[in-house]
Amino acid sequence: MFLSFIIPAFNVEKYISKTLESLLAQTDKDFEVIVIDDGSTDGTRNVVTRTLSKSGFRHYRVISEENRGASFARNVGIKNAEGEYILFLDGDDYVAPSLVEEVKKKAEASFSQIVFWKFRVVSEEGQNFSRRQPSFDKLSPERIYRGEEILRSILIDKNAWICIGSAAFRKDFVLANSLFFTENCRYGEDPEFTLKALCLASRIAFVNKTLLFYVQRRESISRTISLDLLQFPIALERVEEFIKNNRFWNQEEFDAFLKAVLEYRLISFCRIFALISCSANRLRFKEVLQEIDKAYPGLFCRAFLEARGRKDFVSKLYLEDKIGVRLFSFSPVLFFYFSKLYLPLRDAVKSIIASYSSGRR
Repeated sequence: MFLSFIIPAFNVEKYISKTLESLLAQTDKDFEVIVIDDGSTDGTRNVVTRTLSKSGFRHYRVISEENRGASFARNVGIKNAEGEYILFLDGDDYVAPSLVEEVKKKAEASFSQIVFWKFRVVSEEGQNFSRRQPSFDKLSPERIYRGEEILRSILIDKNAWICIGSAAFRKDFVLANSLFFTENCRYGEDPEFTLKALCLASRIAFVNKTLLFYVQRRESISRTISLDLLQFPIALERVEEFIKNNRFWNQEEFDAFLKAVLEYRLISFCRIFALISCSANRLRFKEVLQEIDKAYPGLFCRAFLEARGRKDFVSKLYLEDKIGVRLFSFSPVLFFYFSKLYLPLRDAVKSIIASYSSGRR
């Protein structure tokens, strides 16, 4: 069997049928579907069982687990997968009908450890959700890349990205390197897994087609503004330690990638801190700082000291992010109150522009 789709599912009864139907519509049926029901309290398992059983497709399994998070569920999937390659898909995303066919053709021709492709971030209605989508214009589908080349495209040049559903990983490569998701981590586990895999890979192929549709749900976005988001920069700290402990490249590349991951972590921290600052129940800087230090001791201090130490950036960054890091390094208090003013204004302007564009269509 060529490919195992591993789908952690928690309370996605409204969405997962579209995910599964996109798999059942594949032009090449050389795959299996493994759904790990992560302790859902709605009708997710019933929807999955009904959709797959009535389809006539036989290569599927539904595994029920207690609610232990997507990372645990994906690790269960890895251990149960029978495919030559594995692909992690969220229970509300969907794929193009030709995904298995295209990826199989590329994998068989290239003997790659990782095959990845373009994706689109879309709303529940299928509309483009974000204008900040990578161009992939510097990558060639004819080449076999080393891991450090793709890391440079992602972290430094910013013209590519791999989200968790836009790559297939050779299973023996994953197991040989003990690549598993960090359990009890709700945010940042995806880039942690992907960046570590890229550090280890020596053969990577690119499919120059959009094969994944990554869905951003409105309810999901509104629910996620919490201190738990700070697990994201902590996950990137683990990537930094992984790079330091393995020293994959020459000194110049080692320094560049380490700085690039650190910059990614600082930007992530500043963006999350800004979101937390805008929460309605957090009015004073001191209160927010105390909450962060209680939940994640030392994280704020590390971010501030590293921001202060940034004289220049190795990565190509958005101007908004550069200004944010500089302002945070100058005065976290000023950054806090500026965020409370700037983010609502920015979002209001975006909403007006989106409404105007929709009206013109």
